[in-house]
Amino acid sequence: MNNNILAFYSRVRGNEALMTELAQISSPEELGTRVVLMGKEMGIILTQDDVMSGLEHINEVITRAANPEELSDMELELIAAGSVHTTGTDDVAPKC
Repeated sequence: MNNNILAFYSRVRGNEALMTELAQISSPEELGTRVVLMGKEMGIILTQDDVMSGLEHINEVITRAANPEELSDMELELIAAGSVHTTGTDDVAPKC
């Protein structure tokens, strides 16, 4: 797990506007591009591969970035739904 992904998520998880903006992005590629740019603005260097790996391990990212007592409703829903993975298409779907 890339520590920069953890640093990025730790910084944005408390910002409802940024989390809403990211949640509205429908394609993994677009999300990766936006996260890389946002990270750069924050001084966090990320690549598309870092973002895709973070998506594949979203449960780990969420739990490592926050204490379980601090999880937001959206984070709890993501964990309950299972890990997010890319399907090779323009969608992001929960693993079953």
